[in-house]
Amino acid sequence: MSIAGKPPYADFLFDFVSPGHFGQRVEVYSPPYLFHGAQPRFGLGGATDVRHGDEITLRSPDATGITRVRLMRPGSATHVTDFDQRSVALNVVRHTSGSLTVRIPDDPSLVPPSWYMVIATDGSGTPSKALAACPTALIRKSRTPCP
Repeated sequence: MSIAGKPPYADFLFDFVSPGHFGQRVEVYSPPYLFHGAQPRFGLGGATDVRHGDEITLRSPDATGITRVRLMRPGSATHVTDFDQRSVALNVVRHTSGSLTVRIPDDPSLVPPSWYMVIATDGSGTPSKALAACPTALIRKSRTPCP
């Protein structure tokens, strides 16, 4: 059995275990797209109170080349089952020379409160480094901070 995870820098980690034995081997896989050139860069805008269905603006010198933006919720595995990990596509609604605007899905069941990684991908499929984002900074339901 293997367990895989995706750290923010875009490599993948794998740990190999078997029932009753502690896995002591870890492998790092670097996908070929990491070597296509520079990764897209972006920063989260100053949005502090965004609701489901709202738009947020991401600042980026690479904005015109970014074609996709995703929220990646980190995994939370127990007994080989991961109930929490998810990848949510954000609709890119507008590009300018230094920014792009994306829309948070209307459906709250798609983006429940949790920590997320925000990842932008360019037209050649190269992903950015992930930025950590707390949904209270993106989708504020209360004044309670993220755990």
